[in-house]
Amino acid sequence: MKILKFIKIYRYHFLVLLALILFGGFLACLLGQDMNGDLLNYHFYNGYAFLHQKTFYNIQAAQLQGYGNPAIDALTYLLITHFPPVFVGMTLGAIQGLNIFLVFEISLIIFKKYFKNHRLLFSLSLLTALFSTFGAVSISEMGGTMTDNITSIFILTAFFLLLISLKKDLLKYSIILRRFSFMLCGVGAGLKMTNFVYVIALLLASLVIENGLTKRIKNLFYDILSIVSGALIVSGYWCYEVWNHFHNPIFPYYNHLFNSPYFTKINFVDGRWFPKTILDKIFLPFKFVNYQSVASVVSFRDARFAILYSLIIIYILTKIICALINKKIFTKKLNKMQLFFWIFIIASYIIWEIEFSAYRYLLVIELLVLIAIGDIIFSLIKYKAVSILFFTFVLLFITEYTVPMNWGRDNWQNFYFGPNLYQQFAGTNGTILMAKDWPMSFLIPYLPSHDRVIRIESNLTLPGYLTVKNKSAIDNSIVEQKNLHTKFFAIETNLDRSEQIKALKLRGFSNGSCKHIITYVDIDSEASYKKHAYSLCRLISS
Repeated sequence: MKILKFIKIYRYHFLVLLALILFGGFLACLLGQDMNGDLLNYHFYNGYAFLHQKTFYNIQAAQLQGYGNPAIDALTYLLITHFPPVFVGMTLGAIQGLNIFLVFEISLIIFKKYFKNHRLLFSLSLLTALFSTFGAVSISEMGGTMTDNITSIFILTAFFLLLISLKKDLLKYSIILRRFSFMLCGVGAGLKMTNFVYVIALLLASLVIENGLTKRIKNLFYDILSIVSGALIVSGYWCYEVWNHFHNPIFPYYNHLFNSPYFTKINFVDGRWFPKTILDKIFLPFKFVNYQSVASVVSFRDARFAILYSLIIIYILTKIICALINKKIFTKKLNKMQLFFWIFIIASYIIWEIEFSAYRYLLVIELLVLIAIGDIIFSLIKYKAVSILFFTFVLLFITEYTVPMNWGRDNWQNFYFGPNLYQQFAGTNGTILMAKDWPMSFLIPYLPSHDRVIRIESNLTLPGYLTVKNKSAIDNSIVEQKNLHTKFFAIETNLDRSEQIKALKLRGFSNGSCKHIITYVDIDSEASYKKHAYSLCRLISS
């Protein structure tokens, strides 16, 4: 009876959930087939290598990204190899539609303070959730394989559950909800390490809203324990495997702590996106207003963070002025849930800028920014009709103004990467060499199962990263394959082809006969991996 009562009360929520899942799948279908460079470089390959125990048999085939947690990539691989591309996109889009539903539910909680009319509250929250889909990152990854908007589901669910645990009528369940929420955070971070930004932000928000030092320390201990348990559930086995091979469970990251002999003893970070000056750090959101690539490998334009930044300043100044003239336009203070919401948003952004400054890793709070904008607008404008009208205008403006990232899309094909790829590689039966760091590993799953792949150059062998141990691993594997008297082949691209041939010559190989590999991979985007042509060449050992 309780279940039936629960369904009756929340039946409209279930209808919205179903509608937004379908909306995600439909939107993915409209956007076209995802062909992003990370898919070509490692997302497809990692799933294959994990399921077929090839990760450590092959040598650095997918470069440094080939050693990340392959759990979601295994799903990507299975979908691509068993279903038509349009089904793959729609399935991923439907899963990613859960993000939109979570934004809807969080909107209901934050906006409830301003709107007692349930239908109005419901409509505004749904509107906010739908428009949140069209952020520069969110829409660019819808139906795609980059995993940011799949792991975000765990973080947003955790955030939502922590919010509702603060409700007075749910206080008796608050500890259970809290532990489960932080376990979900650990799952999200275990699947994708960049989510630790949000884990730390949630820990900070939880600490600030509590009273009493003893209670804070106690809960912090159990929260961290929950996070670790969640992370271990999804990544413990994989970290153990990577540790066995490289003596660094998250190889090659934080190698200044683990000292793996296969990588330089540094904390590996992509430093291309960090702001250069203090002013750049302070006003970074305003740079996103122009069409640029200061925080991404591909250009984009999005005004939502700049608008939020401006509204926060307006809010603070208005609060100060009202306090000075003793005029109270703020009839209600922030409630506990709003305080938690704002601490999470601000802390996430600050930690993100310090750790990454790469825009795509802002996805979680990009989805929540419109709620934050609405919260300020509704608190500043006390006339509901005016505030709703202004908020709707802001949503429309932001959506119209945004130019999403373009990671690479194609028209829907009958096969994901190309026709008859298994047949095209059927005659290799040997050792495959790859040179340079172009994304080529998506072709490896179509090789004969006994072929071994050795990448002689990658982002692990760049100057400053290559160690004696890593170089020996590559050299020894080539010698080992020669001793087995296998044939040698190379997969090459038309990008830097002369450099690839030069790298092969340094290893004692020259090109024999070559044949073009027919693929659909011809990405028309701003990224450096666009317009590939691939060839399979028989190598002659000198």
